[in-house]
Amino acid sequence: MSDKHATRGQLYFLWHSDTSATFSGYGLATEAGRSDLLVGLVMVDRPRPVSRAWLARVKQSFGGYELYPMTASQERGILCHMRIAPESLALVRPLDDPLSERLRIALTPLLTRSPQPRLQLHWSETEQVWLSQLDGECPVLRNGHPQAHTHGNGLVRTPAGRPLFSLGQVVATPGAIDALVEANAAALEFLVRHSRGDWGDLCEEDRQANEYAVGHGLRIFSSYRLSTGTKLWVITEHDRSVTTLLLPLEY
Repeated sequence: MSDKHATRGQLYFLWHSDTSATFSGYGLATEAGRSDLLVGLVMVDRPRPVSRAWLARVKQSFGGYELYPMTASQERGILCHMRIAPESLALVRPLDDPLSERLRIALTPLLTRSPQPRLQLHWSETEQVWLSQLDGECPVLRNGHPQAHTHGNGLVRTPAGRPLFSLGQVVATPGAIDALVEANAAALEFLVRHSRGDWGDLCEEDRQANEYAVGHGLRIFSSYRLSTGTKLWVITEHDRSVTTLLLPLEY
């Protein structure tokens, strides 16, 4: 399961498959012989800036968080504990470079001043990215398949069961994000309902239109009411490339 040669405080990088120097995070081993348990930084601003809804859920779950720039273009990472999925450990590697020693020294205080957020991380071979979930939370729904996510988009996957269609890339408008935060709701509930054929507050005619759209490559539309009374729309494009959470006034 882990690297039996790992020492406490050894630095590891979350590499990308089939690249020479691309990674999405780095951390120190918190236990001897355990390269699957790290503490450090995981990138959250790729492929787009981290969502406020996801950060709100991190704060609610763990009491707070710290973000730090990880690249010259100021893309940020979140300070956290990492639990690496066993099948992804092959991409958790040390780096023989002067940069490594500087990073190791900078991160060493985390072994005693432990950050609160805890993430479970998994490499997606399909998407060629590291995905994550909050420790103790359901995994991420990406492209209609059960996975996990590291982009900070605040999206989580369905429990056991198969969605009716692929969601593609999931995005949310600023209004939808703010509405979810105000209602103390996660995108999970509505993405799961949408992908499983619970269309929310639609008339029978629109429901039948969705049933037809699922099997014929047409646009799929759902409408839900948040606890605050705000209406939330979820739309999956005809080619299943993108699913958008938005408010009616943003359409």
